[in-house]
Amino acid sequence: MDSVETSGRRYNPHSNRGRRKQIGDSSSGRNLQMRDAQRALRARKQEYLLSLEKKVSDVTRENVLLKQQLQILSLVNPQMSQVAVPCINQNCAAQIQALQLRVLELQAALMIKSDNVTSMPANSSDLMVGSEQSSPTTTMCRQQSLETVNSNNYIFVQDFNRAMVDSPSAWIQEIGTNKPATKYKIWQSAEELYGPVDAEPFIARAKLIKSVEDTKFVERIFNLLTKVSKATDTKTAQILHLKIIREQLRINRKFTIVDFVAFVEIMSEYHMKYKLHNIHWREMCAFEGPKPKIIKAKSELPRVTNFRNTLKEIPSFSNYHHVIEDMCDLWNSDNKYGPEELNYMKYLVHSLMIACETAEDHVKFKLAFFLVRQNKCLEMDEVISDLEAISLK
Repeated sequence: MDSVETSGRRYNPHSNRGRRKQIGDSSSGRNLQMRDAQRALRARKQEYLLSLEKKVSDVTRENVLLKQQLQILSLVNPQMSQVAVPCINQNCAAQIQALQLRVLELQAALMIKSDNVTSMPANSSDLMVGSEQSSPTTTMCRQQSLETVNSNNYIFVQDFNRAMVDSPSAWIQEIGTNKPATKYKIWQSAEELYGPVDAEPFIARAKLIKSVEDTKFVERIFNLLTKVSKATDTKTAQILHLKIIREQLRINRKFTIVDFVAFVEIMSEYHMKYKLHNIHWREMCAFEGPKPKIIKAKSELPRVTNFRNTLKEIPSFSNYHHVIEDMCDLWNSDNKYGPEELNYMKYLVHSLMIACETAEDHVKFKLAFFLVRQNKCLEMDEVISDLEAISLK
């Protein structure tokens, strides 16, 4: 027979029926290919998710940096905050708007203070005592109290600086001769004028510095800064100021130069953020009395020369070279440090501190000041102890 029947059905040689399966056609081989494809797909999905997470973290970090830069710019130069900054993030946009409103409030406060100062008499005794009258705007912005007087009670910092640049010796002589009869004057606190301060973020950052073994030290110096912003009389402000100077002297002894720079950067950001507070309480502790007689040394210390050159290179101090020279003369002086020398040094430091226009200039000044005053730290510490004992009486 030409063909063979199998189970009643003719055999077809072209049919796959009954044909032995090849390895490539087996079900196990197909499943293996599917598993490989699924594994590759999962790997691509995981890689895509990781790339998305990285993009999210980069955008978040960039957003935080943008906020910090905007905040620093708005505090250092208020005009910078008025520049339109495109931002699609709602939180960032809201913060920008809040910062702009805050800058406008500060500018309005500055205008009010400037108007009050220009309307005051030229006599320095009247400037120190103040006027009983105040503008309606100022009256609305503060709490009336029998223990406080109006905001004309202090020389506004711009006029203070201008007077010092024009004729510092005349100003010092006049403030000494026309000093008010009252020993301690009542002021409005910096907190009442410019709002409360928040030192917690700066404390948290300062505690991370390696040289800070005692975290209470960091809390103590920032608590003193917070308390002095609430001071309403010169006696309290002066005592707190002496304690702040004492803590700064401890920094000289405890910190390495690298950690000191890190701490000064944090303090500079704090002072730039609350610059108006800083100016106000330093005005409460302003230098009072004649300029001390300085006996100049025959030769200048090398570190004083470096100090002078460093400060004269700082852009903010272009109009304060006479202050720098007086400070260098005081460092070179053979005089033993006393209350007059300390008070005059406080005045010189105050003049340069409020002249700093940027946080970078503030850091350069503090670092140079740290390096030059090493030989005077012990003498200053003794004088501070004596002045604290006198102030507490």
